[in-house]
Amino acid sequence: MRGIIFIAPPTAGKGTQALALTKKYHFLHISTGDLLREEIKKNTPDAQYIKDKMANGELVDEHIVLNLLEEKLKQTKDDFILDGFPRNKNQAIYLDHILKQLNINKLYVIDIDIDEDVAKQRILGRMQCPKCKKIYNNASLDLKP
Repeated sequence: MRGIIFIAPPTAGKGTQALALTKKYHFLHISTGDLLREEIKKNTPDAQYIKDKMANGELVDEHIVLNLLEEKLKQTKDDFILDGFPRNKNQAIYLDHILKQLNINKLYVIDIDIDEDVAKQRILGRMQCPKCKKIYNNASLDLKP
């Protein structure tokens, strides 16, 4: 089993690149945000806490995120992509521990660099469809009157 980690600031294209690799090479795309949303749907004991934190734009307790990620990696034998994880040194240390436990020793880290002004433009133009949840950027849409 191999893993790829995309590290970059918001709007740099981590999700876009992860999706492209997922489609082309059939990697399992693991996003911590998706793991948290799945937990809410399962209505687990942590679901309401997670839902409240996310609704308020707050970070979910790191231990919950790490436990969900560990369980997901234990359940798969597929090559995988971690989208935007780890986000700090503590998460990186714990991820290293998980990977050693699972005997995953082929890990590639891709750092996507993006100009700060470009990132600001992208984040200010970001929109999400309320129905399908797909993310768009108003700069890429034809919004002529």
